[in-house]
Amino acid sequence: MHDEFAVSDGKRILYQTEGFQPEQVTNTVSLSEGKTLLICYHDQKILEQRLQEAEEAIAAKDIFLSNMSHDIRTPMNAIVGLTLLAKMHLDETPRVADALNKIETASSHLLSLINDVLDMSRINSGRMQFTPEAFFLNDLIHETLMFVRPQALKKKQSLQLATEDIAVESLIGDSLRLRQIFVNIISNAVKYTPEKGEISVRFSEEMTQDRCTLLFTCQDNGIGMSEEFLQRIFEPFERVHSSTVSRIEGTGLGMSIVKKLTEAMNGVISIQSKPQEGTTVQIRIPLEYQIIPVHTDALKDKRVLVVESDPALRTQYDAYLNEFRIEHTITDSVQAALDALADADIGSRPFHAVIIGQSCGEKEDKLDFAAYLHKYAPALPLLLSSNDDWEQIRYQAEHSGIVSFLPLPLFRKSLIQGLEAVLENLSKERKPQLIPI
Repeated sequence: MHDEFAVSDGKRILYQTEGFQPEQVTNTVSLSEGKTLLICYHDQKILEQRLQEAEEAIAAKDIFLSNMSHDIRTPMNAIVGLTLLAKMHLDETPRVADALNKIETASSHLLSLINDVLDMSRINSGRMQFTPEAFFLNDLIHETLMFVRPQALKKKQSLQLATEDIAVESLIGDSLRLRQIFVNIISNAVKYTPEKGEISVRFSEEMTQDRCTLLFTCQDNGIGMSEEFLQRIFEPFERVHSSTVSRIEGTGLGMSIVKKLTEAMNGVISIQSKPQEGTTVQIRIPLEYQIIPVHTDALKDKRVLVVESDPALRTQYDAYLNEFRIEHTITDSVQAALDALADADIGSRPFHAVIIGQSCGEKEDKLDFAAYLHKYAPALPLLLSSNDDWEQIRYQAEHSGIVSFLPLPLFRKSLIQGLEAVLENLSKERKPQLIPI
């Protein structure tokens, strides 16, 4: 018989282990505050151990309820107060807009607290469902960044993302749960890393004959964790600081949910951390994959110019464009790009598109360069490859002549599809014009 147990207040079960069966109870032990420990085992040592575990579980839930009452009250008070403030100043548009923005932030935080509690309830009751379906890795990564980048920007943190050894981009799995895992871990890194701190995220793959193991690593230089806390980090309701005595809020369920979701997908999670030195979290999840053929008819006999000073990105562009047999030239500066355009025009071998890369200058310099090219060669399609938030720069970029955006990190799919989209509509009669030097 398994040593399962539960805690009851006489009316309902307050806590129970996964395999607890009420009809198999063999022992009961009176606890404090009118609670009773129900045990499906009779060994005395097991009884004592389960008694201690039950007391710890009750204490953890009491702390959780205390934290939750504080964490829920804070955004609720903000929402109520800001709503009243907005109603009092309906004729002051900027003030109302500011209040609405703060209400949105408080509402999002409140929703995340509720979602954590609901997810934990679904997992413990076995009602959490997984939906394996095909997805593209670049979409998953960019959606993850969309959630966490604003948090890092708010704290002026450096959030760096890298990809390594990406062999396949079309994977099969539950992308929603994967994103939930990655967002949770990166959000924790942002939360526990001070302002202007550093966070690096890396995705890579390990291939076997029919499986792809997706490796996710998140490293920060935040406050870190003690060895003692690492031993219980995956227990529900645990967190490094109590929100009632610090500014760090949350349910304490995040890492427990992450571990359960990871293991439900046959993955493993490992954490390394030292106080005041930072934390490294790594997750390995096996996924199926599929090879999707890419049609490049629109790229046949086309020439592409890439402007990128970063050596690693230049290597990546060269590998991807060679893989699809697309004729290209890669330059490391704006001046070298202008020289290449002039030489191409003189030799009657014009470029059909220009990719302006992340590292050819500051954002303003890149867009100034784009505006210059667009002014003198409006028929030449310009693509911007950057880790900027597209929605924040979209207006300025489009008015500078940018017709397509390639978000970093760079993937085959986004590069080829981006080029194909702008070139398939390019008239064969159009000829790029000479760029004055």
